[in-house]
Amino acid sequence: MSVEATEALEIAATKRRARFAVLFNLTLLILLALLWVTLAFTTKTFWTPINIPNLLRQGAMISILAIGETFVIITAGIDLSVGAVVAFSTVVAALLFTHNYPIFAVVLITLGIGFMIGLFHAFGITSLGLPPFIMTL
Repeated sequence: MSVEATEALEIAATKRRARFAVLFNLTLLILLALLWVTLAFTTKTFWTPINIPNLLRQGAMISILAIGETFVIITAGIDLSVGAVVAFSTVVAALLFTHNYPIFAVVLITLGIGFMIGLFHAFGITSLGLPPFIMTL
């Protein structure tokens, strides 16, 4: 087989892959749409005006965390502490609310705690040279 024939086969294979690459990238979106359509037809309460904002609200926190974690992964790091920090901050916020702290103070204290934990992790990674995987265990 000549070099030209081999290159032609590789180009054809690349074009075939490129055609289906869009489908591979949209697989999760297609599955989500399929799930929504299935739930819409099998339940009476899925497409109600109360449920749709509720679904969006529930996904908002995870989406924000996923965007932040994406930046960490892009920079070749792994942050395993995201879930634990969110859980700890949520517990602190709940405790502060039960002691009748104003919402502004609760938000500031909770963000401060998350910031301090992140600062501690950053110190260990940058100054001590620990791998992000180990530092955030």
